[in-house]
Amino acid sequence: MNESTEKISSMVVAIAAYAEGSDRPFQQIADAVSLLAGSPDWTAAEVEEVRTRAMTLVLRSRVKLGPRQRSENQGEGGSNT
Repeated sequence: MNESTEKISSMVVAIAAYAEGSDRPFQQIADAVSLLAGSPDWTAAEVEEVRTRAMTLVLRSRVKLGPRQRSENQGEGGSNT
């Protein structure tokens, strides 16, 4: 794995983990990606790759769990954020 691929993969995992606990995970992803976009260490292509992969990962996770299991995992208060 090259340095750029490793950087992208690490950020995707971090952002997806951050977003998973939220009742608005895609907004959390958008917020995190906007911070990356403002960084000189990230190219536009890398930022787009992170956004796409993080959204796909969270979407697949939410589809796999289904709405009932998500609410049970979050407890009675609704959100873990």
